[in-house]
Amino acid sequence: MRKILLTFLCSIGIWAGLQAQTITLHVETPGSLSGMIASSKKYQITDLVLTGTLNGLDIILLRDMAGSDKYGSSTSGKLETLDISGVDFASNDKTVYLEADRNDLVGTYSIAGNQYPPDTSEGGIKYVFYNCHSLKKVICVDYVREGWFENCSNLEEVTITEGESGGIEDKAFRNCTSLKRVNLPDYYPDFRIGTQAFENCTALETFVIPENFRFIGEYSFRGCTNLHEIDLGGIKFLNCLAFDGCDRLSKLYLPATLEGLTFDEYEVLRPFSRRDGHIYGNGLEDITVDPDNTVYASSDGVLFTKNFDRLMQFPVKKKVLEYEIPYGVDTVDERAFRDVSLEKIILPATIKTVVGAFQTIKDVKEVYVYAAVPPELDFFPDEITKTATLYVPKGTYNDYWLAYGWGDFFDIKEVDVPVSVEDGKMNFAYRLDGDCLVVTGFGNDVPELFDTAGRKQCGDMTADGVARFTLPAHGLYVLKCGGESIKIRF
Repeated sequence: MRKILLTFLCSIGIWAGLQAQTITLHVETPGSLSGMIASSKKYQITDLVLTGTLNGLDIILLRDMAGSDKYGSSTSGKLETLDISGVDFASNDKTVYLEADRNDLVGTYSIAGNQYPPDTSEGGIKYVFYNCHSLKKVICVDYVREGWFENCSNLEEVTITEGESGGIEDKAFRNCTSLKRVNLPDYYPDFRIGTQAFENCTALETFVIPENFRFIGEYSFRGCTNLHEIDLGGIKFLNCLAFDGCDRLSKLYLPATLEGLTFDEYEVLRPFSRRDGHIYGNGLEDITVDPDNTVYASSDGVLFTKNFDRLMQFPVKKKVLEYEIPYGVDTVDERAFRDVSLEKIILPATIKTVVGAFQTIKDVKEVYVYAAVPPELDFFPDEITKTATLYVPKGTYNDYWLAYGWGDFFDIKEVDVPVSVEDGKMNFAYRLDGDCLVVTGFGNDVPELFDTAGRKQCGDMTADGVARFTLPAHGLYVLKCGGESIKIRF
């Protein structure tokens, strides 16, 4: 009895070892995969490496081995690790490999019937491994087509190989709720991530973008509720809705390569000029822009255009009670303060328009506007206009009381404007660049910066006649140059 039991246990051990082996097969003739794997073994293979050319019949078998038949229904397949990085597809094959009639996917799919781009050996086949629940680890070709791994709920890791060009198309990994790791090459020419590519990948925590990355599309990471860190690498264009619903993504660093924030993918074909470049991120506390970026800039975690004349976005979860918009800003974008909670907000004398900026702002008790002419405004929420106090420059009460939007405030009071800036009378120019004050056009004079206590601030002069002062803290400063002086509030 003991001998029989020992023999039985050894047999189990040997069989377990066989199951753990990686099977490597080359498909020379498309459609021949079923002749290489006995039907009695197809549900026993857990690790498979394929090379060669596949057609629809081969895909049907692979789907079966990976836990889903051609109708998207479950099978007994146990395939966990699949390497198809060396695979091409028979571009003219019309065999239906997936025929779905479900709420989340409807259609009939074959290689030739879904070919994009045309006339390539890779084909454009869609939803190849849709709903294949046994897959846990996949190594792909450089281009992951639309819906390839959608609803693969147990997929944990994917590696995409390097190629001359590549991308991740729409819904490629949508609803892969166990996906934790995505390995991309360090460099990928014009690589893009399509619409909803990683939507609802709730286990995904970090993501690293390669260099020379072109575009991240609409809702690419929507619903990735555990994504807390993303490295945008060398990205060029970012859809504003890419991170909608990413509640744990608190900090976003925009690289020097970023050229545009857009709602429209076709907008990347022309210079970005729309006002609504607002990044939807439910958990954002800080947006920082690389100083070398030529389009955007940031100060104190707030997003601006490069020359700081337009405030684009105040992060929705930024942890401050009050905020003063920097002097020089003349426009606050629509939705810039979307769902933001602040008790006090200060608008500078340079402000001209805030249409749509404060429609959903919350908890405001005080609004200070230092512009002598009421800026263009649509409205503040009723609960704010009824309870908050609007402070305006002395002598402008009637102007604000009559002005559209501003006149909705029940309580309007006049105050002295704390900083008087005689704009246009200086022989030099200045601007804010992040936490630095940049002074130009001063000729042979040497600009000097002082705080309110008279302490001189350190600055650097460059060979091209530019002075830069790093501002140590928010507050009032005095800039002197050539016998003239100006007060600056930062």
